[in-house]
Amino acid sequence: MTQEMIALVVGGIVSVALEIIPGLKKVWSDWEYRRLSLLGLFVLVPLVAWMLSCSAGLSLPGTYYCTNQGLFDLLIMGIVAFAGSQTTYFLASRQSWNARLRHLSV
Repeated sequence: MTQEMIALVVGGIVSVALEIIPGLKKVWSDWEYRRLSLLGLFVLVPLVAWMLSCSAGLSLPGTYYCTNQGLFDLLIMGIVAFAGSQTTYFLASRQSWNARLRHLSV
């Protein structure tokens, strides 16, 4: 599993959840702990992938070592993916904020 795969899965989960769950988009936009929840997802996705691969025997894309070191490597990869996505998150949030300000000033 690569950082890109982790970011893709997390992005998919967040996008689908915001579209499917009624009212979540409003709560998400007003919630001040978005980054903390994203960090949790970036750690949870590799953990679940490792558990499904090692415990349930599912063949998932990527190489998983069913050892403590393999789990640690995946968790570090999730944290690195989170850190790498923060620029994109910051720029998207900034553009959204600027768009709201322009809308309010009109």
